[in-house]
Amino acid sequence: MGKENESMRTMTQRTSNCTKSYVTLEQNVCGACGKTFDTNALLMDMRLRDTFEHHTVTGFGTCPKCQKKLDDGFILLIEIDPSKSERMPNGNIRPQDAYRTGVVIQVKREVAKNIFNTPMQDISFIDPDVTAKLQSMMPKEEKENKDEPTA
Repeated sequence: MGKENESMRTMTQRTSNCTKSYVTLEQNVCGACGKTFDTNALLMDMRLRDTFEHHTVTGFGTCPKCQKKLDDGFILLIEIDPSKSERMPNGNIRPQDAYRTGVVIQVKREVAKNIFNTPMQDISFIDPDVTAKLQSMMPKEEKENKDEPTA
């Protein structure tokens, strides 16, 4: 009986001190707000080797809060600093290369069609000049709410 208790104690210590595992909870980074969120997926190392941390970020997605805005008919315009963002050869900026300023503007899709003369993606990067122009177009009441400007 003493050896069984000792074995259980050793196994419990080994399990509680373990920082790596062969299973992990998958997370993504929101391409709009930049926050990490759970995808509710479980990943497993098929070789059953302890290779994963508790959470593993596997890529980009849209967090539930930003997805709700998209589902409600908004597009999300993310202000970036162009001088600190890395562009691909075609001029586009990938989410991981965008230097976000923290400003996110939500615009109803119908309104965006009237403002922009180009097709808009659900999530687009804009520079500070575009942000200033959009904010100048907003009614006075909406300008006072600086947390979530909308057009």
